[in-house]
Amino acid sequence: MTASTLENPHRQADLVRAFRQFEEASASLGAEYAMLRGEVSRLRAEVEEKNALLASEMEEHRRWRMFLTELLERVPGGILVTSPSGELVASNGEAERMLSLGASPSPGVLLSSLGEAGRVVAETADRDVCRTVALETVDGETVRAEISRSALPGISGETAGYLLLLKDVTDDRLRSDQSERDARLVSMGEMAARIAHEVRNPLTACRLFLEMAIQDARQGLPDETLLNLGKLEGVIGAIECTVSNMLGFIRDHRPAAVPFDPESLAADCVEYVRALLTERGIEPRITSGLGRIEAISDPSLLRQLFLNLLLNAIQAIPPGPGGRIDIELSERPVRDAGGDRPYLRFVFRDNGCGIPDALLSRIFDPFFTTRGEGTGLGLTVVQSILTALGGFAEVNSRPGKGTAFSVLIPLTPCPGGAR
Repeated sequence: MTASTLENPHRQADLVRAFRQFEEASASLGAEYAMLRGEVSRLRAEVEEKNALLASEMEEHRRWRMFLTELLERVPGGILVTSPSGELVASNGEAERMLSLGASPSPGVLLSSLGEAGRVVAETADRDVCRTVALETVDGETVRAEISRSALPGISGETAGYLLLLKDVTDDRLRSDQSERDARLVSMGEMAARIAHEVRNPLTACRLFLEMAIQDARQGLPDETLLNLGKLEGVIGAIECTVSNMLGFIRDHRPAAVPFDPESLAADCVEYVRALLTERGIEPRITSGLGRIEAISDPSLLRQLFLNLLLNAIQAIPPGPGGRIDIELSERPVRDAGGDRPYLRFVFRDNGCGIPDALLSRIFDPFFTTRGEGTGLGLTVVQSILTALGGFAEVNSRPGKGTAFSVLIPLTPCPGGAR
């Protein structure tokens, strides 16, 4: 037996052991691979679950962001959020309207750099107090805004920013001013009624005695005496006319409710004073943005109101070339307890002498006038008519540059009468 024959069984045993070890290793690798595949599948499922959860959270975050944005836009007031140093973080459409911004400002811009209105708001909001300021828009309108500020706390308790709330109180302020004027009118009207009553009775007796004296004079007194007595009669007649005007001022207006054309009414009033306009070299102009609308009010009262405002503007413009009166007609919503209601807006704008700021609060008072002529009842009559029609007025004036009277009346009568 050769040596190779003896070695063959050993080599076969080694080969068997090697194949067995290879199979064991292969089986172990297969198990490890299966385990790895299971782990990968588990990790993939976990990743997919987390991705789905993240996507759901992002969708929820998007919905909440849209909800908060819509909520900010629907809040009936202006909202501004600023950083502690005054940079704008967020704003809503109402705040942008009150600041006369054409588009939403970019976050990070200084609030004080957003025009004159932004500067006023930034300066006013520098204190934790509620204040009311007047903001002038690019169209020359005046918006009165009530501004309040609240600090927004950060995570560590520091001040992370400020929340500014802007409330448009223009209409509320106008109504408050009107209520105060109405109260003054009531007391002064009662006083005027008592004065008129006390004066009219003696005037009646004076007229009777004067007529008797004239009859006696015709029977023998000189013509000159008769002429003087006639002049005295004229003076008494003028006094009686003034008293009648006072009684007319305090009478209770009972407005009608009929359809009318605002543009035609304004044009008719201009034609009524055309001679005065021509005499003083004043150029009138009517502009309207109303289009075809159905307006219902009392045109006779409105005619009286318009004529008073026109005459007031004519008297405020010095004679000579260059005088101008612009009448602007438009429609504007006014917010009240029942929501926004459509109002007609008439602006009578002149380039006359203007009214000093110290006198603006008194121009609707009875018998107050800045001129030597007139009774001072013209604007008081305007106010009483507006009260009867459920409207209100606003005046903007700059001495030496002119005055703009804005009157607003409901497009249709208020339910239950004038407010």
